[in-house]
This record gives sequence, C-alpha cells and structure tokens, in this order.
Amino acid sequence: MKTSIALGLILAAAAGCGSSGSSPDGGGAGHGGTLGDGGAGSCTAVQPAGAKMSWVDDGTFQCALVIVTGRMTSSSQDFLEIIGSTSSGVGAGITVAASPGPLSGSYHCKNDGGAASGLFVDFVYTAPQAGQIQDCTITIDNPGTPGTANARGSFSGTFTTTGGATKQITQGTFDTPVMLNGG
Repeated sequence: MKTSIALGLILAAAAGCGSSGSSPDGGGAGHGGTLGDGGAGSCTAVQPAGAKMSWVDDGTFQCALVIVTGRMTSSSQDFLEIIGSTSSGVGAGITVAASPGPLSGSYHCKNDGGAASGLFVDFVYTAPQAGQIQDCTITIDNPGTPGTANARGSFSGTFTTTGGATKQITQGTFDTPVMLNGG
C-alpha cells in the first residue's frame, strides 16, 4: 500500500515534468537515450538532478525523470525503496527489506521473500496493462547513504499482463542519491 501511494504521487509529479521536445520515454531534451546506448549511463533524471534509473519494457527504453529513494536502517532491519517515473507516467518501484541487514547482492521476488526468511522483495510496475508480477531480480551493489553514497544496482521482472501475455522488464539500472533516511 505504501509503495502504491508513493508511486502514485511520483507519477502525478512526473506528468508535469516534461520538457519541450521530449518523447514519451523521456528521450530528447537531454533526458533520455535509446535502446543499446548504455542504459542508465545516458539517462538522467530531472529530480534529483543527475540521478539515473532506466529499464527496457518489452524492447522499449524507459527513462525515469523523477526518482525517490528511501532507506531505513536499524539494528534489526535494512530497507531500501526506489521509485521512478517517466514523463509519460510509466513507473517502476522496487523494494527490498531484510531482517537483519545489511542489504547487498541479488534478491528475487518469488523465492527469497516471506516472513520466515526475514526478507521482503517487491517490484511494482505501472504501465498500460502491466498486470501482475511473476518474478523479479533486484541486485543491490550499494544501498547508499544520504549525502555520501548513491544507491546503485540493477533490476528485471516478468509480469503477466491483464490480457494474459508476458511482459518483460530488462536491463533495469539505478544510480541515485538516497533522499530519505530513517531508522
């Protein structure tokens, strides 16, 4: 529920974040790229400036123009959530929480999560007919620290669309400042 509300707020903010000459995937006006041009390395967000999050949606490059990254750490838990939205309102939200932490390495939506494991892994995707998540992989190279280190890693996912087809999200990468911190 928290992820859905936050993703909705970002999508609403991003709807007004286009610039003249921008394409629906965030390309043009210096904010995007094309499939095969290096992914997040050539895709920068408007907010926060210089942050990077991109992915390929069934062969179509997507670039997040607005990204919110939060991390909460305590002696018993490490929580990271990254939510990005394109200028066309397509959004991706990834969440990994481990008890105990720290977060590092690869996590899977279907086979790692569950209360017994002390791990929660989720990938929410908002696009026309995005449907239900079937599985995902989220790799955290660095969970980040506010003011010092960006959260960096990669993600991918497989969804079943509302029409019953398979949707593949591939080549997802993020390199973004941690803006919210708690714990």
